[in-house]
Amino acid sequence: MRVILTMDEETAHVLMHAAEFYARVVCGHYEVIADSVWDVRANGDHTSKIPDTSDKQILQQRRDATVMLMQAKHMQFPELEPTIGHHWGLGYSRRTDIAYNAYQAIRYAFMQRNSPEKDLGDWDKPTAREYPYPSVNIDGSEYLEGHFDVPE
Repeated sequence: MRVILTMDEETAHVLMHAAEFYARVVCGHYEVIADSVWDVRANGDHTSKIPDTSDKQILQQRRDATVMLMQAKHMQFPELEPTIGHHWGLGYSRRTDIAYNAYQAIRYAFMQRNSPEKDLGDWDKPTAREYPYPSVNIDGSEYLEGHFDVPE
């Protein structure tokens, strides 16, 4: 079965980053939680429900959150060191590989659209090719043909 989604560019970017976020967190890459929250707050991309905070306060909150997240990671994944950068990667689970493939497919298509003169070769195409990944069509041009017929 194939599902076709049509969306604007901003939604595609949000979906792309959500897929990456999911894949990374499930693999124990917990620092992306603090990084993602920091990115939203530091760039002012939030509602007025969040009080204005100085850059220094935001950075300290990020540091404190990262320490707690590393502790939580160690509780969830005792086999991993409670440090930044020590996590499972591709191949940890089918779902995380599919999510990361979706992220890479969308990112690759936008890179192709934005820089058509660059020969990217296979760089940044989905790497877990034994799992499905989407076709990406931007404004009528297909930048990546998907791979769907993969046994479970």
